[in-house]
Amino acid sequence: MGFDADGKAIHRAKGPRVQGTVNRYHNALAAAFTWAIRKRRVHKSFDNPCRKVERQAENPGVVRFLSDDERQHQHIKDRGLLTRMG
Repeated sequence: MGFDADGKAIHRAKGPRVQGTVNRYHNALAAAFTWAIRKRRVHKSFDNPCRKVERQAENPGVVRFLSDDERQHQHIKDRGLLTRMG
């Protein structure tokens, strides 16, 4: 952890990461390695290390239903987008 000129911590310590966050970081790293392999920035024999790491199981999340007002607002937004595209 880094410190500023007064000796105070620059970053606050955070708790453990949730599974979804870990998976997003994993996906970002895997994409960077895949890009490097495709662009031949690494040796041909290089093996993507992310393939050896298992992804975390994620919670399915919360199912949420739109209220009548939210549905009406979304309908209006969708109609405006369709008229601009068409």
